[in-house]
This record gives sequence, C-alpha cells and structure tokens, in this order.
Amino acid sequence: MEESINFLTFYKEKFGFKRADAATYSPLVLAYIGDAVYELMIRAKIVNDGNM
Repeated sequence: MEESINFLTFYKEKFGFKRADAATYSPLVLAYIGDAVYELMIRAKIVNDGNM
C-alpha cells in the first residue's frame, strides 16, 4: 500500500519554511497568497470535474 504524502510537511522541509505570524505580513502579501490558494482550488475543481 502506498504511503500518504503530506505536501505541507514536504514543502516545509524542502524549502526551509519557518513558522510565522500572519500579522507580520503586509496586506498585499496576504492578498497574493489568498489569490494563489483560490487559483489552486479552482484549477483542482476544473480538473476534477473534467476527469470523468
């Protein structure tokens, strides 16, 4: 059986991400991150719906 991959842990280890408080980011950076997350969610839905 394949082992489940935790992508968040994978990226934290590969890129050396450190824990940060969201209040330390500027509103522009938070909006940029939000846009990226939204885009990934929409792309995942489109791919999932089209993969029938």
